[in-house]
Amino acid sequence: FLSVDSASIIISGEAGVGKTTFLKKIVEQIDQEEVFYLPYVCHYAEKDFYLKSWHNLLRKMELLLDKHLGTNMLQTESSQALSGGMNPSTHDFSEMVNDGRVDVNVMAVHDALVKLTDQKKVVMVIDDIQWLDSASLNLLNMLLFSFGKGKLLIIAAHREDYQEVLNPFIITLEKENLIKRMYLNRFTFDEVSQLYELNMLLIKS
Repeated sequence: FLSVDSASIIISGEAGVGKTTFLKKIVEQIDQEEVFYLPYVCHYAEKDFYLKSWHNLLRKMELLLDKHLGTNMLQTESSQALSGGMNPSTHDFSEMVNDGRVDVNVMAVHDALVKLTDQKKVVMVIDDIQWLDSASLNLLNMLLFSFGKGKLLIIAAHREDYQEVLNPFIITLEKENLIKRMYLNRFTFDEVSQLYELNMLLIKS
């Protein structure tokens, strides 16, 4: 991703298979001097709250901007509107886009990412995206289309039993080669047997 354009990655696997551990191993390889790193874990309690996940991610972006660029995002019009939290909307996100309305919440996130990507590439690692509300998922889609494969890399994980719900989001991005899927499968019986045998040999030695 640092040297060439790279598609984002969606990791799918059953509950408890090790997706979170896998993401942690990926994070260990990230050089935070070379990129801006933005982690987030989605929670079930947020799934019905409008853009709640992006509100929290925006705060992380503001801290990075303030630390590295001395930019006080709280002085921007968008961020001032967010000071009391994300504004609830009575309109569907796709409806706002189609009608040409500009959502201040969306613009705040987009503007922050523009400022960050002007300085360095950005890597977002998001766990449990099955808990994103529909507006948050649509915003994620829009950002991937807006920033392409050169400036923003998203590595996300979700439970495979939510595959059908997430497919409309994933398939569209796959067609544009903006995202690739990975499937994290449980060990087979033979693989577990091999690990057991190797462990016994190590104990004996």
